[in-house]
Amino acid sequence: MPLRAIVNNEGILAPFLDDEAWQLLKTRVKNEHLDVRLPCCGNVAYLRTSKHGVKHFVHKERDTCTSAPETWQHLKAKHEIVLACKAAGYDTITEVSGEGWRADVLAVKGKVKIAFEIQWSSQTWEETQERQQKYKEAGIRGCWLFKRPPVQYRANNEVPLFKLEITEDAAIVIFNPYSYEYESYDRRINLSEFVTALLHGKIKFCDHLTSLPRQTVRMIFVETRCWKCFKLFHVYYVKDLVTGCGDELEANCFDPQFVAIAISLRSDERYSHIETGDIKERYSKTAGEKYMSFGCPQCDAIVGDFFLFHEIFPEARYSEDKAPAIWEKEITLRHLVSSPDAHWCFPEGGQFCGK
Repeated sequence: MPLRAIVNNEGILAPFLDDEAWQLLKTRVKNEHLDVRLPCCGNVAYLRTSKHGVKHFVHKERDTCTSAPETWQHLKAKHEIVLACKAAGYDTITEVSGEGWRADVLAVKGKVKIAFEIQWSSQTWEETQERQQKYKEAGIRGCWLFKRPPVQYRANNEVPLFKLEITEDAAIVIFNPYSYEYESYDRRINLSEFVTALLHGKIKFCDHLTSLPRQTVRMIFVETRCWKCFKLFHVYYVKDLVTGCGDELEANCFDPQFVAIAISLRSDERYSHIETGDIKERYSKTAGEKYMSFGCPQCDAIVGDFFLFHEIFPEARYSEDKAPAIWEKEITLRHLVSSPDAHWCFPEGGQFCGK
C-alpha cells in the first residue's frame, strides 16, 4: 500500500494532502480520467483511505508487481515518519529504490540523506547489517524500526536500530539505549517525536557513559571491624552518579575527588564520630598485587576488595537508613566520571555522554 503515486506524470505523496485536497484529487481522477500509476511497478492504481485514516494508493491489479503487500501498521508508520520529516524541513519521498537498496522513507536535506526502514516481518541481524552496508555505500544513513529486533543486536554506531510498537491509537518507539534482549531501560516515545529528535541531532551514539558535571553526590559511611587488630572503624561508598541521558553510572569510591571529600570531613565536627584510616595503595597477599584500598587507622591492615565489594557494601545498602553518617551535597565534579558502555544517547537536557 504505497503512499506515493505518479498522477499524470506528477509525483504525489498522499500524507501531504489534507482531506479536502485528497477528495478533490479522487474526484479529478474519476471525472478527468487522470492516469494514476505506482512507482514500484508502473501499474495502474486508485486512491483509498484506510479504516485507520491513512491516505494511500492501491494497485488496481497487482499483475507483475513483485513488491510485497504492506500491513496497515507499516503504512501508519510510514505516514507518521513522512509528516515528521517534512515538519523538520526535509524533502521526503517514499518507496524509493537505488542500487541494492529500497527505503520506506528517504529524507533529504542538502547533502544529508537518511533512510527509514520499517521492518514488520522477521529479519536476521546479518541481513540487516548487509542492507545497512548498501545504504552506506550509497552515502545514505539508515535508521531501522523493528517490530521484533534481532536478538543479537547491541547498540553500535553502524546500525541505528530501535523497536516500534503500532496500535490503532498510536505509533510508539520503544527506546532502549543498549539492546532489546532485556527491556529494563525501555523508554516510550511517540514515533513522530522520535523522528523529529533524530533529525535535529538530539539522539546520537556514544561509546561511553559519562556523568553530568553538576550533580548531587551522596557518600555513605559504613562501620566495619579490622580483621587483624579488631578495631572498629569506617569505610564509605558513593551512590551511583547520574548521566546526561538519565542513566546511572557506578562511582569509584577511590576516585581522588571522593577521597578528598572523605579526608576533608575529618576536620568537620559533624563527622567527629567517623574514623577512617589512610586511603592508599597497599599490597594484598590474596590478590598478589597492590591496589587502592581502605585501611585500619590502628594497624593499617588492608580492607580487601573482595570483602569490601562483596560483603561490606552489599550488606550496608540494605540498611542505608541506619548508616552512622551520610554526606550529601550538590557539587561540580572536579573531573567527569566515565565508563565504556556503548549506547544510543537521548538526553532530555541536551547533555550527551562521551569520553
